[in-house]
Amino acid sequence: MHSRTQGIGHRLRALGAGIVMLGLAACQSTPTPAAPAPTHEGTNAILWLQTAAEYRAATLQAFRSATLHLERALADPTWSAALEQQGEFGALPPAIILDMDEAIIRSDRFQAGLVKNDGHYSLEVWNDWVRTETSEAISGALEYAREARERGIKIFYVTNRTAEVEASSLATLRKLGFPVEGGLEDLLTQHERPEWGSDKSSRRAVVCRTHRVIQIVGDNLNDFTSGAHSSLDRRLALTNRYADYWGSRWIVMPNPSYGGWDGALFEYDWSLSRGEILDRKREHLKTTEDD
Repeated sequence: MHSRTQGIGHRLRALGAGIVMLGLAACQSTPTPAAPAPTHEGTNAILWLQTAAEYRAATLQAFRSATLHLERALADPTWSAALEQQGEFGALPPAIILDMDEAIIRSDRFQAGLVKNDGHYSLEVWNDWVRTETSEAISGALEYAREARERGIKIFYVTNRTAEVEASSLATLRKLGFPVEGGLEDLLTQHERPEWGSDKSSRRAVVCRTHRVIQIVGDNLNDFTSGAHSSLDRRLALTNRYADYWGSRWIVMPNPSYGGWDGALFEYDWSLSRGEILDRKREHLKTTEDD
């Protein structure tokens, strides 16, 4: 009796051990759920700006086109790139108007920081970065600016960087080698005067009083014409209205990261959450089933 009981005990212990081993094996074979991959809607755009050979080709192409049209623009006293230019301006000295970020200098490292840290833009964070004075020149921009100065063309920098970072912006331009003989007088920043808002028309008009503006370089429709802070359809209509300006009087630089086009997708409603903004953007995607 004792040996039979002992045998049953051995079998029960063996069975229990087997169950434990099966349980452990099951635990080990069940994969641990992977953490969701971090995503940011600006990832591809910033990578294109930072790695694509095509981006460099596009900027070189744009500035080469601009340079080729300088001689024609100088020779024609009726030529102006500014819609604000009125009256008799043929005898005025020539000038070009340049935007800064993503037009002649790069801020993609700031944007990359937002992507890596899953952050979002704020004026305070942006101004802190501007003060680092670490922007780089866009390919072809310096050569174009220097060629313009050699031809006696004055350069004005009309930027929506704010007056708070005007000194750092000027220092950045000088550090990179852009012509700024007039110092801060050559730099027209947002809110430098009460009437100088984000629409650049009032600042272009100031330049037009003393100079014939023969070219404008920018990355946003607002750099060229008033009324760009509007619907997608309105922005397209403005672009088409001045179709003859592009590539000669107006030189637009590629910027898939930010700009008026981005805000127009959600009607500039910055009170929306990031998720809500992304949902609004998805509504504009068109597939073959949408035709």
